[in-house]
Amino acid sequence: QEKVLSPPATKRARKSATDEDGAAAAADAAAMEMQHEEEEEGFLICCGRRATPLNLEMPRKRQLPLRVDPSETTKKKRKVMDAEEMATRIRKQNRAAAKKYRERMKMKRKEMGKEEEQLEEEKWRLVQQVQQLTTEVEEFKGKLLQIALRSTFPNEDNG
Repeated sequence: QEKVLSPPATKRARKSATDEDGAAAAADAAAMEMQHEEEEEGFLICCGRRATPLNLEMPRKRQLPLRVDPSETTKKKRKVMDAEEMATRIRKQNRAAAKKYRERMKMKRKEMGKEEEQLEEEKWRLVQQVQQLTTEVEEFKGKLLQIALRSTFPNEDNG
């Protein structure tokens, strides 16, 4: 354990430590004296730690304003409601929430309607494209069939 000496106790310990004969005894005596002084001053020594007493005469770091506006500090008192007032308040809140919900749903339905129209237009365009590609495939099949028939029987065309 390391002992911390206060300045006056340190000086006393140094004076008595200069005597070579009683250096160890003087150090022990100084430490005991210092511990006794600290206990009187309010220091507590426990588990090798020191605690200083609170100095209540020190000024605060943050001081409160001298003048306080009463409007800033007074809190609004809650009104005690009876059952009927409470029910009315709850109904009013419920109506507002229901109205907000209905408006949200209305907007959602509108957006879904717009999206549905866009998807229907795209579907119609894709159906038209499928029909066009189907007719092209049929035309190419016919041409390919004609070319295939001509190449398999070349002598029949000549006679």
